[in-house]
Amino acid sequence: MAKLGFKHSDRLAASATSSPTSGAAIPATSSPPGNLVSKAKNDTASFSRADIAAMKMRGEVRATPDNAPLYDPDEAFWASAEVVPARLPRKVSVHLRLDPEVMAFFKSGGDGHLTRMAQVLKSYAKAKSRSAE
Repeated sequence: MAKLGFKHSDRLAASATSSPTSGAAIPATSSPPGNLVSKAKNDTASFSRADIAAMKMRGEVRATPDNAPLYDPDEAFWASAEVVPARLPRKVSVHLRLDPEVMAFFKSGGDGHLTRMAQVLKSYAKAKSRSAE
């Protein structure tokens, strides 16, 4: 049915998906990392507080009950569970102050000057680590 979230205005946003079971809600969520999921432009709708109040009265929107069953994985689940380490970020954002002539040199090569700077620094770091061994 709908997943509701507050905006800064007096309106609420709801994202809806179809449900295979009548009355069951399947909230739309973010894509898993690395898996981009395309959604239609009309996938998100805005509702006023009055609209949402009317939807609640019709039973179209309801909170998760306090007595909802919890999933408690058994020993068989944990026996086959696999630890997946978190990936480190591929790049790190930095602020770097450079001499104007250094910046002019890299920019003179056109687009990709930051990539070239990163390649030079990476090459230097590899050379230094090899010489330290």
